[in-house]
Formats: sequence, structure tokens, C-alpha cells
Amino acid sequence: MLDPSDVKSEGGRPLRKREDRSIEAEGENPAQDVYQILAPAGLDAITALRVEALPTTPLGEGAGPVGPIGNAVLRRDPHSP
Repeated sequence: MLDPSDVKSEGGRPLRKREDRSIEAEGENPAQDVYQILAPAGLDAITALRVEALPTTPLGEGAGPVGPIGNAVLRRDPHSP
């Protein structure tokens, strides 16, 4: 499991790195935002990435971690090596 060294939200949403190395987005869920997660991998290449969006207790029973359409887009930063 990667250990994030920096997490950011372009929309200014507070992101908190937890002890278990997960990242929790706090506050209002905007219609659109971009999260940047920086984590040293110590590898020559990464061939797969697993991202899990987990519900949290404050959202209520059965609530999901994203908006009503639940979409997410992952992309590689064009400025990274």
C-alpha cells in the first residue's frame, strides 16, 4: 500500500490522511473536483492502481462516497515522469 506524502483538492476541499494511510475528503461534496495524491512508490514503473471509494459514517446508513451519478476519472499527470 502506498503511503501518500501529499494530498490536495483543487477545489479547496479538506483532505485528511488517516493513520491507516487512507485519505478522507471532508466537508461538502462538490459537483466536480480534482484530487492530487503524491506517494513515492520506490518502483521503476507502476502497472496497476487500485482506488476504493468507501462510505463513511457521517454520510449515514447506506450512503455512498460520491455524488448521485458516482463517476470518477483517473489520469496520469502529464507533468510527472
